[in-house]
Amino acid sequence: MPLPEPIRSFWYAALALEETYRETPWGAVASSSRYPLVHDANNANVIEASPDLTLDEIRDDLHPALHAAGASAEHIEFMDLSEESPALRALTSARGPFEAEVAMAVEEGGEEPHTDIEVRELEEPDGDFWEMYALGLNEFGDDLPDEVIGQIVAHVQEVYLPAGLRFFAGMADGRYAGYASLISLAGVGYVANVVTMPGFRRRGLAGVAVGRAVEASVAEGDRSIFLLADEHGAPRRLYERLGFRVLCRCTGFTSPLSP
Repeated sequence: MPLPEPIRSFWYAALALEETYRETPWGAVASSSRYPLVHDANNANVIEASPDLTLDEIRDDLHPALHAAGASAEHIEFMDLSEESPALRALTSARGPFEAEVAMAVEEGGEEPHTDIEVRELEEPDGDFWEMYALGLNEFGDDLPDEVIGQIVAHVQEVYLPAGLRFFAGMADGRYAGYASLISLAGVGYVANVVTMPGFRRRGLAGVAVGRAVEASVAEGDRSIFLLADEHGAPRRLYERLGFRVLCRCTGFTSPLSP
């Protein structure tokens, strides 16, 4: 089955922000020589229903772009795991069991979140925010090298901010406590990077920050609002309470790029 609209349109619009972008029969390939260590900037996204798609077909389109960009890793996203293909089976077999993500869209009114932390939209993120943002990148279970973190932050500042990325941050005890972000593309609002920093958790910040992002997306006139969450993670339960419902399962596969 095809990936639900309007999510398909959003992914194409997001990938088109990168330095090099090319659509394929099965989706699109994006790459950027400015951020060769950033997976979001250098990847293949399988967006269309492609039951006969092979891994070699993806790599024939992806690898030349990655080599030209100086990327060191192959990153392939499957945006709807309900669509089986030889490519997906090959990568799943090589990787073994994995934790999928779910794309969740706002479908109905949820509970009203509350927090004792002030949450506001940042008109111009300052240095303290970017310092917190960089620290927050390792709150998703990764241990990223400083060089990778630096390129991710630069990519956000130089690609996503000019495209309309917005931040809704919490302030407590005179410092940033966490945030959620929103970017609207192709008439779709995408809520991402929901982070609460250690020391401020279990105070309702994440729910309120997401709620503010949803309100802003509605005010923007977006026809749909969605986010990604670990399939079996605690945040998914929070998002369900806020009115989000699962649309599809998705995942990405990353491996070193052969010379």
